[in-house]
Amino acid sequence: MAASHQQLLTAAAVVVLASLRAVAQPAGDGYGNATFSLCSGVDNTQAAGRSTWSSSVVSDGEYYALAQCRADVPAGDCSRCLAACLGVIGGSGDDLCEKAAVRYDDRCLLRFAKGDDFTGFDVDEHTATVFDGGRSGLTVAEEVPTRLLATVAAAAPASRSRTAAGIASYGGGGSLYGLAQCTTQIPAPDCARCLRGALSRLSEDFNSTAAGMQLLRSSCMLRYGSSLFFNQSSPLLPVAHLAIAPAVSGNYSYQTLVNSTGKFAERNKLGSGGCGTVYKGILHNNEEIAVKKLTRKDLREVEREVSLVAQLQHENIVKFLGHCFRHDKMFLVYEYLSNGTLSRYFKCSADCQKLDWPKWLNIIRGIARGLSYLHRDSGKDIVHRDLKPSNVLLDSNFNAKIADFDLARPYDRNKSHESTQKRAGTHGYIAPELYAGGEYSTKSDVYSFGVMTLEIIVGQNTSKFDNDNCTGLVEYAWQHFVRRTVEDMLDGDHLGLVNDEQVQQASRCVHVALLCVQSNRSVRPSMDRVHGVLGSKEELEEPSTPGFVAAAAAGVSPSAYSVNSVTISVMEPRP
Repeated sequence: MAASHQQLLTAAAVVVLASLRAVAQPAGDGYGNATFSLCSGVDNTQAAGRSTWSSSVVSDGEYYALAQCRADVPAGDCSRCLAACLGVIGGSGDDLCEKAAVRYDDRCLLRFAKGDDFTGFDVDEHTATVFDGGRSGLTVAEEVPTRLLATVAAAAPASRSRTAAGIASYGGGGSLYGLAQCTTQIPAPDCARCLRGALSRLSEDFNSTAAGMQLLRSSCMLRYGSSLFFNQSSPLLPVAHLAIAPAVSGNYSYQTLVNSTGKFAERNKLGSGGCGTVYKGILHNNEEIAVKKLTRKDLREVEREVSLVAQLQHENIVKFLGHCFRHDKMFLVYEYLSNGTLSRYFKCSADCQKLDWPKWLNIIRGIARGLSYLHRDSGKDIVHRDLKPSNVLLDSNFNAKIADFDLARPYDRNKSHESTQKRAGTHGYIAPELYAGGEYSTKSDVYSFGVMTLEIIVGQNTSKFDNDNCTGLVEYAWQHFVRRTVEDMLDGDHLGLVNDEQVQQASRCVHVALLCVQSNRSVRPSMDRVHGVLGSKEELEEPSTPGFVAAAAAGVSPSAYSVNSVTISVMEPRP
């Protein structure tokens, strides 16, 4: 390859490695390796270039070179990978300079071309790999990798690093890991097209006994495998968590539901609400289910809810199993969760099991993780609109699962909010903007989450909170925060706090909750960020005045707001 052309490639490699140095700490020998020795003596001022995160394009006006590493690859590995690619392309012969040269593996990509700035993509060029499954013994239904790769392929174009990863749990305790990435030079719509084409090709070649599959294109790549192959902790790599169940969300016969619930016997009644009554059922194979007998008659609304919840697959979302429509009777069937609702564990009575702080923290983070999935990773950007303790269920290990999607709606992330004439929700959890103007968004759920977190901390429902010095729970927490007396509001017995570290974690939860209930929705954090900071020691910004505290200061009582629809639902296991 001509020296000037190799200079372009090495310049691109230098730029991408410099970009990596700015955002990551290199491990080991880092940059003291072959790539820099190949780049010695190169005058980078001869080439104009642009760099985005771990990607770079340089050009001398006629030829272009692109270097990119996967967003989660450490700097040292990136350096070695680019050096290897550079060596292969450099030894390919001068005749390639009149066409194009490309070298890639799943960690990095190096391209060279005449008159191509790489802002488009080649729909035909690809390399497919099937990883041997002989040792893993893996056999997986096609729907599992398909759903996983569809999720990451949909998320990657919107990511700043044009990268997304996912972990899918499926029946039998298995897991699959998936990753999608585009070169950052191509526009998001082209990234999406490239990944859709890659997914289609992988589907054609699907092998149920393979340990994984990979398809590499010049502008994008898709990969899945039964072993973890990416760095989950990379700040540039958003990771989605999915729970993929077999496709069983079909019809249940009416007779099956009658028999399983003992003809909807009172002894099997778990709870009731504005939209129906929930019963425990036991199928002939001893599988426990929860059957929701609906009271409303609008079939279109029920079909909308079924269409919505049937696609939700996540460890922190209650699993939808199926439905039954019979004349004027309508039923939804969900997994049964033995530990009932979250609200059951506020100020437990003597016969109620108390939870220790690790369980409480896991519940708080689980709710945050479930909301993050609904808002960002579910494929439809869903707003729950009625998040409260009675709509959070606990499984046998006290893992939290969000339930009751009667009021849930898809949400356009390109809009700041949606408007509704029907102000649905539950008093105490509805965000100020929904109270005042019927405006809802993902930040409405963030507000509700903040209130719920405060309820967990004090062990009381916001509707039952009573204190002579403030108008409600949110103001109570705000007063303690302003006075720097947050530890005084912690109920150590209820929370099971046993040491200073746990006290600090609980205090941090109060801080995060107050960030969630700020009056201005635009400054409330996303649920993805909330989940992240709950598990870290990152310094938090100071919250501004909470919504209804600010309203009270202006002389407006929350009771002055009009609420057209309020829901109450309880799902408790009976002794």
